Amino acid sequence: MISLNTCPPSGRRGFEYRRSQLGDAAAGFALVFLGLVAWSRRPGSRAGPIMSAAGLAWFLGTLWAPAVFLHRGPLAQLLISYPGGRLSSRLLRVGAGAAYAYAAADVVAANNYATIVFALGLVALSARRYVGATGTERRARLASLTAAATFGLVLVAGAIVRLAGFGSDRAMLAWYDLTVCLIAVGLAAERGEAGAPQERDEQQARRLGLPAVDPEERRDHGADGQQRAQRSD
Repeated sequence: MISLNTCPPSGRRGFEYRRSQLGDAAAGFALVFLGLVAWSRRPGSRAGPIMSAAGLAWFLGTLWAPAVFLHRGPLAQLLISYPGGRLSSRLLRVGAGAAYAYAAADVVAANNYATIVFALGLVALSARRYVGATGTERRARLASLTAAATFGLVLVAGAIVRLAGFGSDRAMLAWYDLTVCLIAVGLAAERGEAGAPQERDEQQARRLGLPAVDPEERRDHGADGQQRAQRSD
């Protein structure tokens, strides 16, 4: 992202600078605004607030250089928890914690090798969630897997370009900004019925005074129960 303290150049370089600033602002506003839209459409899902939090972190990184990569934490959480926005297994919670630790440490996030590991881990977790899903939930998770794969491709490509020492940083930033915009648009436009049964289950659980359980967590507990039954046999 672009620091607001940078003195804008003139001429063609000035045009490119203003264009890069426009892309930076568009990506941040897309995350904040479309996150609010998704939240209003599906108030029972946490995906909208997480997307808006990524947008706020994006602008914080524009204003304060040490936070320049901070948006990758909530963005990763969004991609591995969409459409419900809940981290329903221990593996996902560990993955989200690692993503926030990576994003909060700008020295680590600026390292090309760490970025490649982050990108591959993000895609792997998204793929694991997709494989374990069924029905309408599977379609929604395909959207998040596609977004994670696209985001991961941009991160890995940028890291390789920097390691090889060729290419334009400005072009990579423009590609990065465009990818974030498309992720926000794609996930916000995804139809909401995939998470509707889960939201109805949670509302019924609240009326009965019972804790709500995520479908993925139920599957994890069911798999553990089957393994214990097999061992007892």
